[in-house]
Amino acid sequence: MAKIYKRYDRIFKERAVGLIDEKNTLLEAAEELGIRSSMLCRWRKEYQKFGQGSFPGIGYDRYHPDDHEVFNLKKKLNEAALRYEILKKASPYLYQGNLMIYEFIRQNESTYSILKMCSILEVGYGRYHRWKKNGISVKQQRTALFKEDLKSIFFHFKKYYGRNKITKELHKLGYVICQERVSFYMRELGLRRIKKRKFKPTTASKHTYYTAPNILNRNFQVHSHSQVWASDITYLQTTKGFLYLTIIIDLYDRKIIG
Repeated sequence: MAKIYKRYDRIFKERAVGLIDEKNTLLEAAEELGIRSSMLCRWRKEYQKFGQGSFPGIGYDRYHPDDHEVFNLKKKLNEAALRYEILKKASPYLYQGNLMIYEFIRQNESTYSILKMCSILEVGYGRYHRWKKNGISVKQQRTALFKEDLKSIFFHFKKYYGRNKITKELHKLGYVICQERVSFYMRELGLRRIKKRKFKPTTASKHTYYTAPNILNRNFQVHSHSQVWASDITYLQTTKGFLYLTIIIDLYDRKIIG
């Protein structure tokens, strides 16, 4: 039969340490409390080192009250590092649905806290345990297969297909689904189509305006400053429309002069 150990709370331990000063010896205080003198000695050493931060209980770290702010900063730093580590390892699973996230949690149960992983990855703690106990339902299997087909179509067409065209391709595979549902799953999987930029001509070669004569005639050999200046114009697209940029350079040393 396993031996049952009695547990003492923080208030009892602090009073026990205080009783040592009232008695002549530590042994007398231990006998009055009905505990071992070695235990009381250990409590006194801990109280002398950590003061009011002693005896926090199982699962809590001990620290001196003067180090409270430093302790909290270290705790937040450790939590942030753990969060980053879990998210980095789980990143390949995040956009593959909850089933793949559940699988990641199951594979890392011996490394991290299940509750911590569920919290960081934003999945239900109870739902994970139900999945682990009951396995994958037929509906979940169909949904997982559908998502794989959706992703396959999306990447096959180089991310240019949106929900309308993808829905038509899914219909060809035999799926009966509306565009709104496809859009929902695309958002869930983090699939965003690439919009093709429409070509907008910025140079009109055929016009009736004045054309300057070609004096240079591709003779780019220049022997001194300010003999030949060259310039061109470029177009910069902004949210407020096109802006025009013209730079003038000296062909001798290619320095910008205007």
